[in-house]
Amino acid sequence: RNPNYWDKTTIDGKVYDIPFIDELVLPIITDESTQIAAIRTGELDYIGRVYGKYKGSLEKTSPDLSLSPYVFDNSIKIYFDVADPPFDSKDVRQAVMRATDLNTIGKAVYGTYSLYSFPVNEVSAGWTPPEERPASANELYDYNATKAKQLLAAAGYPDGFEIKLSLPSGEIDMEDMGAMLVEMWSKIGIKVNLNPVETAALHKAVGDYSYGDAYLSGYGGDVGETGHILRMTSHSGENPSRVNDPYLEEMFPKVSATVDYEERIAQSKEMV
Repeated sequence: RNPNYWDKTTIDGKVYDIPFIDELVLPIITDESTQIAAIRTGELDYIGRVYGKYKGSLEKTSPDLSLSPYVFDNSIKIYFDVADPPFDSKDVRQAVMRATDLNTIGKAVYGTYSLYSFPVNEVSAGWTPPEERPASANELYDYNATKAKQLLAAAGYPDGFEIKLSLPSGEIDMEDMGAMLVEMWSKIGIKVNLNPVETAALHKAVGDYSYGDAYLSGYGGDVGETGHILRMTSHSGENPSRVNDPYLEEMFPKVSATVDYEERIAQSKEMV
């Protein structure tokens, strides 16, 4: 605490010197289970983020804790290199999505989650609710290993294939998801070799497209209508999946340049 700090605060008409605390210690605890144990036992006074899967047990074992739920604006994505086989095939990409049990992953890793926040976040005016989407789009979110195998066979991979999946090392949620993907995709004949990479090195690998066949990433969601779509075009400084879609290339600058709000939202929904 700085003894010469000048400011004060008023609470219920009474003036107080601030800060109230004499010392602030910010420990670095990399292990998630250790973090939870520390907040549960009172070793920590505050923790900024606890996944929803721990909410019930914390309320039960530590009733004096004050829990403040909030929407964690973070999208977890798998970027595939669509410029080269095998993920240059739409059937292969859809097969992998159908072979991914998104609900199981969401419940196991986070507890609370949303399936439909990419490429447009649910708080954005450009978001389209599932009930307004084509059935062909919604069915991609339904786990169906049998359908996935059929799609792989149609793409010319009846026996599957082997891939390298990079992910940021030291991030427990990503590592948990990576392990689950290895198991799920093995059921349709895809052998996944996980490649944990230090974050800075992974960013470099993404920039020069040396991350392998795919990489797992999570960062803040975009509440705009076109933020994530920008990363699928040449109009962005980065296009990690090397997407080359003539429709998006034509539509993105038009949507971005549309001044009328309602018209831009309508165009954005159509583009997505």
